Amino acid sequence: MTLRNIPGVRRRGAAMLFAAALSLYGCIDRRDLYDPDLEMTFDPCRNLETFGVRAWACPEGSGPAEGTLLLDDARIIRDGGKWLPEKTLLWPARDRKVFVLAYAPYGTASAISPERGVEFEGIDAEAIAEDLLYSDPVPDASKGRDGVIPLTFYPALCRVDFRLRTDAFPVEKVEVKALRALTLVTRGDFQSLPSPKWTLSGNPGPVTLAEGSFLLEGEPTVISGNHPLIPQRISTRFEAEIDYTDTNGIPSHWTVSTEPVEKNFIPGRSYYVDLMFSVETCTLTTL
Repeated sequence: MTLRNIPGVRRRGAAMLFAAALSLYGCIDRRDLYDPDLEMTFDPCRNLETFGVRAWACPEGSGPAEGTLLLDDARIIRDGGKWLPEKTLLWPARDRKVFVLAYAPYGTASAISPERGVEFEGIDAEAIAEDLLYSDPVPDASKGRDGVIPLTFYPALCRVDFRLRTDAFPVEKVEVKALRALTLVTRGDFQSLPSPKWTLSGNPGPVTLAEGSFLLEGEPTVISGNHPLIPQRISTRFEAEIDYTDTNGIPSHWTVSTEPVEKNFIPGRSYYVDLMFSVETCTLTTL
């Protein structure tokens, strides 16, 4: 009688084979086999009303050129605690990555592409009511973060505070009625890739920065706060219309301007321009 014909040995051999099969199955990463349906949602870093998204599903290790379009300038809205497309979108299979570009406010982008990023065309900074925002590309978004794609937005314009002060005595009165930049470009086109860039259009001209009544003191007074400008390298004079009342209560009106001011404004940055009106010399200078 051979060993394999002994009943007990056959049972033990079968058990060992079954155990080996279980062990082999346990070595397989069963997470790779688990690919449930999952809504695609977003997590913007800013408090927004809505924003737009273009997204591509790409094979592992490739980009949008080899991928398929998932969202084509889709409007993203807040629904409860989630940001999601107006039409529900499920994630592609786990072995696919997603490439995303986003912007805000929705409807302001003229084009969105992996080569040029987010584009805003024909922008007039004097007519802007809201910030123009763009996101960096999110090149390898995956299903593993509970289906949520984080988005960081950056301003395409820059913002400037224009501040004035004076050396007048407290008994004197200095009131700014208007402040202007004499040579600024206010129109242009923007693209976010390969790096944020504005292409200016039109000729530089005068821009009214503020009109009203602003009393000056020894400390800076904001005449025009958070003013939106198309980023550019400027060389401009600033001009102020000023009503002055001397110590005897005698009023006069002066128009004064600075020497040319040169600055380089960069997208997304905040700046301030400090000006000084001297009663003694009747001049406007930069600080």
